[in-house]
Amino acid sequence: MGTRGNRESRPVRMAALLVVVGAAAFVFLDGHAARSEDDIQRIRAVPFARRGGESLLADLYLPPARFARPVPTVLMIHGGAWMSGSRWNMVHHANAVARAGYAVVNIDYRLAPKHRHPAQINDCRAAWAWLCGHAPDHGFDRGRLAVYGYSAGGHLACLLGLGPLDESTESRPSGLPRPRAIVAGGAVCEFDWVAEQSGLVSYFLGGTRAEVPDAYRSAAPISFVSPDDPPLFLFHGGADRMVPVSSPRRLASEVERVGGQAVLRVLPDAGHVSTFFSDDPPREAVRFLDGVFSRDKRPEGSTHGPEPTGSNAAPNGTRAPEHEPNS
Repeated sequence: MGTRGNRESRPVRMAALLVVVGAAAFVFLDGHAARSEDDIQRIRAVPFARRGGESLLADLYLPPARFARPVPTVLMIHGGAWMSGSRWNMVHHANAVARAGYAVVNIDYRLAPKHRHPAQINDCRAAWAWLCGHAPDHGFDRGRLAVYGYSAGGHLACLLGLGPLDESTESRPSGLPRPRAIVAGGAVCEFDWVAEQSGLVSYFLGGTRAEVPDAYRSAAPISFVSPDDPPLFLFHGGADRMVPVSSPRRLASEVERVGGQAVLRVLPDAGHVSTFFSDDPPREAVRFLDGVFSRDKRPEGSTHGPEPTGSNAAPNGTRAPEHEPNS
């Protein structure tokens, strides 16, 4: 057993690593995007909510004009252990999805430990309300909306897609349309695997499981699984040492148990960071979304039919998404 100091230093080191990874993602991936000729319209720093006198911002990625409007739209949520990172972390994923004909609303949210749960999910709910309310302004199709995140953002994507959309209640009814699909990578889907004294999670939730049991329940996406949930595409590194693959496996199994649809794609030898940087998951996510929306998303005037979609399609020669059996 380590000392209390050792237990607390590990999450701090992990958070520092995630900050460095996020900075590298910004420098490399945004520079890469700036050099590409992709015809994506990017609208930076759009305020979608105000918290404590400060604006929360989003970047909009609008697909090339050759894609007929209105377009399916994805709310994108960054990771960083709930306590670091920004929308810049998701540039690579946002560009990949936008090039495929989707609009992307790539958001920031308040960070722990200054702001604890439910601040983060409430900010995501506010972004969802903004997206739905401004759909006509930007050519978003309110009938084809999805949510997409990685790491802490994957957790928040699952929580937004499976849980309530209103900040003031845990009930399901809302005047807003629900996401029709959820894409989540490297996601914390439940907290049973988390050690009682885990610093990262306690910073986020405001205490240990014994101290704040209601927070652990209300922050766990698996708590809200129901038969009418939207389909999920989960991707995870088989060698992930930050979030065990058992977490999305449990969520996928629970979704299947109640009659829902969940696809889990495991990258066998990939870790938490290498899975994030892989080009395969965004491509497979687009295939999954195409299948959910059951549409030919090719540009106007194309005479070609839709490409294969769903979990059996193998994008660009890659292996098809693996559906993990219940375990």
